[in-house]
Amino acid sequence: MIRINREKRNFSQRLEREVRRRQALRQAIIQAAEKVIARSGYAGLTMDDVAREAELSKATVYNYFRSKGDLVLELFIYYFEKFYRLIVRIKSESKSSTEKLREIIAYFLRFSREKEIISRVLMVDRVFLRKMRILAGATEQSSSREKDLITEIKKQREEIIKETSEIIAEGIARGEFRTMDSVLATRLIEALLQGFIHGRFWNPSRYSLEKETEILLDFLLFGLGRKKEEMKGASHETI
Repeated sequence: MIRINREKRNFSQRLEREVRRRQALRQAIIQAAEKVIARSGYAGLTMDDVAREAELSKATVYNYFRSKGDLVLELFIYYFEKFYRLIVRIKSESKSSTEKLREIIAYFLRFSREKEIISRVLMVDRVFLRKMRILAGATEQSSSREKDLITEIKKQREEIIKETSEIIAEGIARGEFRTMDSVLATRLIEALLQGFIHGRFWNPSRYSLEKETEILLDFLLFGLGRKKEEMKGASHETI
């Protein structure tokens, strides 16, 4: 009985090591692909270059990713996975909902800066943009694997929306935020952040990461309007 338990434990440990090894290889290939895309764009991306950059055989790369299209989509999945794990961690912290929202905004802004070069490259790469339009429409030109990856990306995005909306709902229950549809509020926050990041592409001037975070958080919490009491007072002053 002791021997059987020992064998089970050894098998479990070997399995865990293999899982970690495969995860490390997958991450190494994705990081290599980032560097190649930053240099050559999506059109110039080849699996040979990725293999050389990762210092792996081409066969190993193909063992994890079937094509460069799959590789780029899995790159996005990798980003979403990191963001999801971060939000789950933030959600579990014993902080105010406002502080949790600040952490999420700060991470999003910091991550977007770290990936700014690759984002700029992809935004002007016609081959990549045409590929994404095809995938977004899930046409017959999309492979079944690509459709599965797009489905996974959409699923992960919705999971991120769900977790974040629960932080907003928590803030509403605590009286930190006003009563609203927490899911809709989260989608509007996402739209604001995406628009802010897109604006960087056209406007090179920027604040520090800390200042950007506070500007966006302040806008989300207070917006453009004034309190009703202040508005009423202002109207009396003008009479």
